[in-house]
Amino acid sequence: MNDSTNWRTVERTCVFCNQNYLPKTNWQKTCSYECGYALQNQKKVRGQTNFGECARCGASLANKRANAIYCSKTCKCMDHTYKHRPKTRIVNTARRVEIYKRDNGQCYMCHEKLPLEKIELDHLVPVSRGGTSDSKNVAVSCQFCNRSRGNRIELAQLQKISELRMRA
Repeated sequence: MNDSTNWRTVERTCVFCNQNYLPKTNWQKTCSYECGYALQNQKKVRGQTNFGECARCGASLANKRANAIYCSKTCKCMDHTYKHRPKTRIVNTARRVEIYKRDNGQCYMCHEKLPLEKIELDHLVPVSRGGTSDSKNVAVSCQFCNRSRGNRIELAQLQKISELRMRA
């Protein structure tokens, strides 16, 4: 009998669940795809266990790495801005009114007068470029101006930033 075919007849023990099995390939170390997947994505990294939940869908991260925050690549792709959202979306009503009064209810780009219900708060330095959500970086904007600018920093933003710094 040849040594290259000998491995097919010898039972092995699964390195994950300790069950005996007949291997299908020479390099096979686990008895099934499930054990292989669980072995590859073991939840222990330097003795730490991940007891968290997925940042997007809330699924358990029990079989994931200790530093994982998503349950799958799908959740990670769908939530690509997750790290920016917590600091950009928490704006209470009192703060909106304060910023509205500070800017006299005018869009800082087109100077259109807006009712409180129609305003949008625009980051002067976008969060994607390192901007924060403090009141010196947020200004009243109309929907068209806020959505059309994207993450560019233009002259209007620079003027508004210098104006806000002069007030403080």
